[in-house]
Amino acid sequence: MVFTASEDLTSLLNSNFDHTQVTGLTADPSIRQKFESKPAAHESNGTILVGEERLLEAVTHNLFFRSEKYRIQVKIIYTEQTTDSTVLKELLAEVQSVIDTNNSNAARTYDYKVLYHWKGRVKSGVLYLEIDATVMVSI
Repeated sequence: MVFTASEDLTSLLNSNFDHTQVTGLTADPSIRQKFESKPAAHESNGTILVGEERLLEAVTHNLFFRSEKYRIQVKIIYTEQTTDSTVLKELLAEVQSVIDTNNSNAARTYDYKVLYHWKGRVKSGVLYLEIDATVMVSI
């Protein structure tokens, strides 16, 4: 089965996110794609919504391979409105940690890069960021 960049990122975060690295979380946040239905349970440990990817470029390297670069919008929500940015920063740091671990794995499908020109509303408990995903595909 072929996974899209956003499906792969969602799966990667669900499999590897460690809530013990984030102050105050008792379990992993709800991590899902934006179009999936919201779970019935209250998401007291926050939510990470992974948007659909959009293709930025496809570059042919030779007769056999090309690289494709996608951009994925991600929204990190912590349910508590707070003036303290610690939890949001730690949620973002854990996302970065999962991505760094993935990128050092030779068997990875996508190579991810978090772009830090996100807009955040810390007092309302929301961060927006973008993640680039690059993959080499055979043609």
